[in-house]
Amino acid sequence: MNVKYLFVRNGTYYYRRVFPAPVRERYSTGAYVVSLGTQSLEIALIHRAEHNRKFEALLEGDNELNLSPAFEKLTAVASRLDFAYRPIDFSVKPIDPRALFEELLPGLEALVKLANPSKYEIAAVAGIAKQTLTFAAAFEIYSDLSKDRWMSYSTRERDKKVRPIEEAVADFMMFMPVHDVLTLTKKEAYRYRDRLIAQVTSGIIKPETANRKIMRLRSILSRVFEVHHPNLSNPFVGVKIAELEPSKRPPFSEDEIEAIRQVLNSSDANDEIKAIIQIAMHTGATPKELVLMEKEDICLADPVPHIRIRPNVNRTKVKSGGARHRDVPLLCDALTWMARFPEGFPRYKRDNGGEAASAAANKLIKRATNKTFYSFRHRIKDLMRDAMVADSIQDSIMGHTERGMSARYGKGYTLTVKRDELARALNLTP
Repeated sequence: MNVKYLFVRNGTYYYRRVFPAPVRERYSTGAYVVSLGTQSLEIALIHRAEHNRKFEALLEGDNELNLSPAFEKLTAVASRLDFAYRPIDFSVKPIDPRALFEELLPGLEALVKLANPSKYEIAAVAGIAKQTLTFAAAFEIYSDLSKDRWMSYSTRERDKKVRPIEEAVADFMMFMPVHDVLTLTKKEAYRYRDRLIAQVTSGIIKPETANRKIMRLRSILSRVFEVHHPNLSNPFVGVKIAELEPSKRPPFSEDEIEAIRQVLNSSDANDEIKAIIQIAMHTGATPKELVLMEKEDICLADPVPHIRIRPNVNRTKVKSGGARHRDVPLLCDALTWMARFPEGFPRYKRDNGGEAASAAANKLIKRATNKTFYSFRHRIKDLMRDAMVADSIQDSIMGHTERGMSARYGKGYTLTVKRDELARALNLTP
């Protein structure tokens, strides 16, 4: 049985293909011949496909590699000749001639098959080019390794998460246009830190902004080194700028809540934004949590009217997921205003609706106080704390992760319990 490119010698299958005339002068023999080491035709056919690829790679000239960087070029040439490219490390002293010869041997064996090797083929065997990696290239690798992080985000949400990382990379590359992250030293990382400190001192950026830039660079290298360069140390580990005690967002006082109510009563703002403010005032829910609700998430006819903050057609998860997915009782004005929009808030039910609602709400809130929408959430938390509501019930209403072993057991609190405790904190009758 004749099979293309295969023949049998002493019961063993061999692969053989003749080099075409234009490239034959480069090789010391007129054909590519190799034992497949098997007497099975089925296995030989599998090996034939592999050697077809290798043979076709041998036919490629170096002209197609001219635009590649040196390391990538020589790696491709070595792959074409069927050996692994290894850059010679001359920093290791003393150099062991035997170890060096063992490293070079696979390439030398490939080279002797060539009658007229090119300069790139000789350079690939010699291992003269070291691998280099810019931060821009490292970011591309990091993005590929981190695909799972962005799966649950919309395109716009993903861009918002990725953009600060890209900006951190661009900032470092402005500081050090010529660099190689594979040889980046701790001293150079601290030099970059000094540049950021100068910007902080000049009032251009805040210390926490500078630290986030460093953190993003550190995260990129941590992931890339872990997978591709496990023997390298991350030069940004331990590098940071001292920060002042972070300021907390203050809660609304009850006087401010009353002032906001008066603003809403006299304002000609659209009713959807008024409803969103009133519901947040009594639940601590955020704009984005509220505006992306669907009809099925608004349960007004249940024994305990409530909203369900959860994944739906508009979102694959709420913020970090987990405990953030929750049912929150509706009381007093929150129930009244939610009843006016039983199918949600169409004006803001879109990808950037949370931001639009937050901006519109803050314009109204600004007439009463210089605080912002998020202070509703802090107020609810403080009211429950002052009313000595159990921490675990607070967590179930706010969407915080419950601490301790008890969080792993049971279904959580009923809506009746949450309603009664929230009403007590708000000083309302459920």
